[in-house]
Amino acid sequence: MAHTLYSLLEPLGLYKLRRNSLIDAELAAYAAALSILEEGLEEIRSQAFVQTAHGEGLLRHEKLVGLQERAGVSLAARRQLVIYRLSTSPFDFHL
Repeated sequence: MAHTLYSLLEPLGLYKLRRNSLIDAELAAYAAALSILEEGLEEIRSQAFVQTAHGEGLLRHEKLVGLQERAGVSLAARRQLVIYRLSTSPFDFHL
């Protein structure tokens, strides 16, 4: 991440980007914080979709569609059940 920050800032010419400088320490701190945020966002993205949800995220999807917790059922089967419950067909709508 710090390397990415350097590559983005270097063309601007606003900072003297040297190793072991205060700017270097500041960029390392930013990189560490951004890395934590990136991991959190990746987890949110993963849990938002049934196909990649697991643990608590999959439990939330199951509760949303009215499924009870099922011990011994594989992750793939649980995901398929949620997807099935979310699916619609032309016969689901009547005029």
